[in-house]
Amino acid sequence: MITSDKVYRNDNQGRPFREDDPLGGHDPYSASKAACEIAVASWRASFGAEIGGMATARAGNVIGGGDFGAERLIPDLVRARIADQALVIRRPDATRPFQHVLDVLRGYLLHAEALWAGAAPQALNFGPRDAEISVRRVLELYGTAAGAPIAWEAAPAPPMEEAQRLALDSGLAMQSLGWAPRHDAASAIAATARWYEAWRGGADGRALALAEIEDALAP
Repeated sequence: MITSDKVYRNDNQGRPFREDDPLGGHDPYSASKAACEIAVASWRASFGAEIGGMATARAGNVIGGGDFGAERLIPDLVRARIADQALVIRRPDATRPFQHVLDVLRGYLLHAEALWAGAAPQALNFGPRDAEISVRRVLELYGTAAGAPIAWEAAPAPPMEEAQRLALDSGLAMQSLGWAPRHDAASAIAATARWYEAWRGGADGRALALAEIEDALAP
């Protein structure tokens, strides 16, 4: 079951969260993900012998080519560039564990294999090499990779309460699965920028994605 890096009770101290840290959340999104963790634990305790292994995976803020979701940093950035408009940012100095989506998905596959074999931890963090970087730094790195600075402006006021700092400790996933992210923040953002720049230039998005997947799954 995939939940989120936001399942933890966040005191904004910036310490990377570990799997045994308290769960919770002040905002509805975080609280709903923590509730999912509790539900999974209850099903495992009540019906584990009947339904087999159950585990949760908690990943950071994923980025990568092909994402066009609404109100997500990189897709909004791409749409702003296409429209030749300034990107509006809620919290430019908020820090998050940004990471490439294929690093995360490779971790999920390893986690599922270990769960099937009966040797998986009940919860695992999948975070980036860089524990956290700011939104402002993401924009700088993307602009460098794309060859042009990103035009952006701060929103007049954040629309809702959000944690200012968030970081993950992925040591347990590395130890138990032999997993490690292949990208650091700069290379993850550069790979993402290359995908969108190629797509904007007319390249086939599906072909670009399949080539990245093949490379990510290579030994």
